[in-house]
Amino acid sequence: MEQQGELVGVISDLRDYLQQHPGSCDTLQGLIDWWFIRSRYLRGSQLVRQALAVLESEGWVRRQPQPGGHDLFIATPPVAGTEQQGAKDELARE
Repeated sequence: MEQQGELVGVISDLRDYLQQHPGSCDTLQGLIDWWFIRSRYLRGSQLVRQALAVLESEGWVRRQPQPGGHDLFIATPPVAGTEQQGAKDELARE
């Protein structure tokens, strides 16, 4: 069943690409190597960026700006009795 969901996602990605690039043409390997992997990577990067913003707001990580704009995300030690500690404990039990 999961494979069916992945197929639907790939079809959706291909449709999006074809709508954005109506005159495009490429080989199967070219599609896989170039735009498909890149689009998945970019989409994944955006999700990680959003997830880090949530984790930062919850106190799981703190952002440390670095020269050149490549911030570090540093895990914060749990604080006993906080929501952060409770959530970390719950994840550890799973």
